[in-house]
Amino acid sequence: MRAIVYTIAVMTEHFRVHKELDNSEWIVFSQMIEDPQYLTQPYIVTYHFKKLPNGSSWTPCLAPPDRFLSVDERIIPYDR
Repeated sequence: MRAIVYTIAVMTEHFRVHKELDNSEWIVFSQMIEDPQYLTQPYIVTYHFKKLPNGSSWTPCLAPPDRFLSVDERIIPYDR
């Protein structure tokens, strides 16, 4: 039997932008989850993203149609 877990957890998110000594710009995204019922201390995750020159290394494109299985197969991605 499955049950729905109820908790009083609080999630706090922060976005910060800063420059390094070499003038590179970074965005720092951090999350903190505090849950006195299930966690003995805050759970903290931090991600760092470097700002790149405009269009320098990002070339978006559509995935080829055969990249995913059909909807009937629950859209499970696979690698070739």
